[in-house]
Amino acid sequence: MEKRNDNAFALWLTITGLYMFVLLWGSLLPYVRQVEPPLWKVILHNSLHAPAYAGLTFLWAGTLRVMKFCRRVLGSALAIAVAYGALIEVLQGNVQGREPSVIDLAINLFGGLAAVYAIRRGWLRIGEKA
Repeated sequence: MEKRNDNAFALWLTITGLYMFVLLWGSLLPYVRQVEPPLWKVILHNSLHAPAYAGLTFLWAGTLRVMKFCRRVLGSALAIAVAYGALIEVLQGNVQGREPSVIDLAINLFGGLAAVYAIRRGWLRIGEKA
């Protein structure tokens, strides 16, 4: 087994942790509706889930790759990202104006799968191979 590059690991883990914090913070802000938002705004809000969780999957893939912790980097990264999204959806049930959504979770999964596909096709690179 190769020796882990501790500087690269610290960098990937720090960026991934900060990204997760930003996702959590943004997802758990209370939301008070004065009126029902227009459909375009709802679609835009929901469409942001896919790139957000594609990014999280990519960051976890990079972190796990540098960690040299597991062989199935992409599957593990996808599982972590989707589980984190599920945790956030559950927590939203306790926030004013927010509610858990299976649709949001499905969009998160789609974003994660898109990242896995892009990494496997070579469109995103996390190292020599994933």
